[in-house]
Amino acid sequence: MLVSLTGPRLKELRAALRSLDARMQAIGAIGKRREGAVACPHCHHDRHTR
Repeated sequence: MLVSLTGPRLKELRAALRSLDARMQAIGAIGKRREGAVACPHCHHDRHTR
């Protein structure tokens, strides 16, 4: 199916994949940062609330 894509459609696909990759990297970075957060940096309470 990819073989049948035209030049402009391939460019669109590449842009969409780059955008998705950037989002996935951001989500991964946020997830890693949350793993290390075991307590509130202000009050040091270990339960999360909104």
